[in-house]
Amino acid sequence: MTATQTIGMVFSTKKLKQSRLVDISKHARSSGLNFVDLDLSRPIEDQMPLDMVVHKVSDIVARAKAGDKNAQAEYERFQTFCSSHPNVRIVDPLDKVAKLLDRKSTMNVCSPDHALFRIPTTLYAANVHELHTLDLTFPIFCKPQSACAVSGSHHMVLVPSSLELAQLQQHFTPNDPVILQEFIPHDGVLVKVYFAYPDHVFIFFRPSFKNIDQGFSKALFFDSQKLPKAFDPESSEQRHIVTDPAARDAVEAKVDPTRIQRIAAHLQRQLRLTFFGFDVLLESTTGEYHVIDVNYFPSFKEVDDFPDIFIATLKQLLEEPLSPNNQPQ
Repeated sequence: MTATQTIGMVFSTKKLKQSRLVDISKHARSSGLNFVDLDLSRPIEDQMPLDMVVHKVSDIVARAKAGDKNAQAEYERFQTFCSSHPNVRIVDPLDKVAKLLDRKSTMNVCSPDHALFRIPTTLYAANVHELHTLDLTFPIFCKPQSACAVSGSHHMVLVPSSLELAQLQQHFTPNDPVILQEFIPHDGVLVKVYFAYPDHVFIFFRPSFKNIDQGFSKALFFDSQKLPKAFDPESSEQRHIVTDPAARDAVEAKVDPTRIQRIAAHLQRQLRLTFFGFDVLLESTTGEYHVIDVNYFPSFKEVDDFPDIFIATLKQLLEEPLSPNNQPQ
C-alpha cells in the first residue's frame, strides 16, 4: 500500500473559493494525498512532515509591500523554509513566480516564437512624466509595471492619441513605473488560456475592446478585473466592449487549438511553472497571434474539473525526480 503524501497549502480563502479548492481534502481522500493548510504565522517546521507545498503568496506579498510587518515576517519565514528544505517540492519556486509579479520581467522572460506568436511592442517608463520622451505610436495601453500584489495593479488606461497623455498624470502617482503596450485590433474578443502541468490546456473567450476608429477620442480608464466575463448582447454599460456572442463565435472559429497548445508548451519551457495562464489576441487583419499577458496560478474558474486536474498534476509531480531547482522538468 502506497504511503499517504502530505501537501501543505498556502492560499487565501478567496483564492481557494475561486479555484474550487476549499474542500480539496475531501476531494482527495482516495488519491493518497493529504492536504493541510499551513499557518505562516508560526514555524513551518512545526507543521511537518511535508512532501510538497503548493502556494499563491501574492496576497502576502501585497500586504508586505504595503508595510504590514506580520506579512513581511510571514513571507520571510516562507522564503527561509523553501531555501532550507530542498527535499520538499515547492509548487512553484519563488524565484520563478516572482518574474510574473512584474509586467516588465514577464515580457522579458517570455520571448516570442514568431512562427507561433508575437508579443506587442512594449515600452517602459519610470513614471508617467517620462512618457513625452518616448517614441509612442497610438493607440496604446498604459499599465502599472506591477502585475499583481499591490493596490491598483489592474488599473489601466487605453490612450487613443498623444493629446490624451496628460490624463495619465491623474491616474498614476509620480513614482509608479508603467509599461506602454501597443493596441492590437482584435475584434473585441480575448482568448483566455489556462495551463496545468504537464500539458493540460484550456481555452476560453472573454469580451474585450472594440477595434478603435476615429470616433474614439478620450482616454478610457478601466479595471481589468472588472471587465465583463461573458458575452451578453443585452449589456449596454460597456459601450467600448464587444458583447455580441456572434463576435466570440467568429474568433473561436479562427482559433487553432493545436497552435495554442504549442504556445503554452513554449511558454512552459521558458517559465518552468506548474500552473499559469496567458491571454492571446488574434489580430483582425493578419490573424497573427499576440500574447499580451501571462500570470501565475490564475483562478481556473471556467475549468469545471479543475480540482481533479489539480490533484492529478500534483500526483504526477510527486512521482517525478526532484530537480536541482525544485521545478517542473
